[in-house]
Amino acid sequence: RIGTDEGYSFRRETYSSLVGEEEEYRRLTRFVEMVASGGIVTDFQIHARIAVLGKNFSPADNRKVPPLRYHQVRRLAREFPELNVSLNGGVETLVGVKRELDEGVSGVE
Repeated sequence: RIGTDEGYSFRRETYSSLVGEEEEYRRLTRFVEMVASGGIVTDFQIHARIAVLGKNFSPADNRKVPPLRYHQVRRLAREFPELNVSLNGGVETLVGVKRELDEGVSGVE
């Protein structure tokens, strides 16, 4: 999560320079590894868009401003084949659903 610091204003242009994409992915994998380590949780529904927390950023802004990162969800599914990794966010057509399933995710929501 980003945008929790007082006075922080999210802008797509500056986010990638603050948190690199590899660092963002590393944080995601660390979280998944921690949660899945006990073997109880095996299903993960990953929203392809980061959530920005802050007073100046509305839920509607969260649904359209931060970039979608489908490739990170696909990568997670490839790197953790023992888990069910579903993609959530922005896929609006059956063609899109089929494409994501063909790319290796377990489901599309």
